[in-house]
Amino acid sequence: VAALKLVHTVEHLRAVQGLSQSGGGGFDMDTYCAPGSWEAMLDGTRAWLHATALAAEARGPAVALSRPAGHHATASVAMGFGLVNFAAAATAALLTARPEARVSILDWDVHYGNGVADLLREEPRALYCSLHEFGGFPGGGEEEQQRGPRGNLLRLPLPRGSGKEAF
Repeated sequence: VAALKLVHTVEHLRAVQGLSQSGGGGFDMDTYCAPGSWEAMLDGTRAWLHATALAAEARGPAVALSRPAGHHATASVAMGFGLVNFAAAATAALLTARPEARVSILDWDVHYGNGVADLLREEPRALYCSLHEFGGFPGGGEEEQQRGPRGNLLRLPLPRGSGKEAF
């Protein structure tokens, strides 16, 4: 939970835990919290932390297979199926433990990862690159020229139906 507290409000984490442990329910029409979601979310967080540590130790490429990705979740809002933001939490934990580290995140998804961009926009040691469909959920991400206050956000919106030629 310590890594999650680096990017999420305590109130948000309590809301997720409370809803999960009281039988579940919806945060919005897309984002549901089921009984057991709290434990699954903690497992997903541990997987991301482990993968990030392996990559930071140069022990080869590492992948954390957790769903949903959580790239829409902000500090205080569960969104786009995601209860928490695994990428931002793992990045914040690594940069806290290793202040000299640098992190790059490539988010290749049909949707713009607004939560990751929001949570890391002020972190100059983190570079966030999003390849996503132009105009899709949750909106935003179309402003390719807007690199964030630290110049660390790269938004690459693609036209719907883009194929390999777009890359």
